[in-house]
Amino acid sequence: MTEWGVVGVLIAVVGLFFTVGKPVINLNTSITKLTVTVDRLQKDYDDLKKRAHEEVNDLAVKNSDSHRRIHDKLDDHEQRITDLEHGL
Repeated sequence: MTEWGVVGVLIAVVGLFFTVGKPVINLNTSITKLTVTVDRLQKDYDDLKKRAHEEVNDLAVKNSDSHRRIHDKLDDHEQRITDLEHGL
């Protein structure tokens, strides 16, 4: 093998590296970014789900309190009507 043959082989190896290596490195970088993004989305989703659950529980408590107050007022009105009907 001559010196030019060695140079040709080296050029072929370098060309192969740039042909195959660069896309593989870019792919690895993209996969890493996607992994970080998906992890962040999962964390945000979990936080949102937890917050929504807390808000639903708070709303249920507020609803119960509102319904209790409404029923108390209705009971008072019924008693007042009863008192008026019986002349008390």
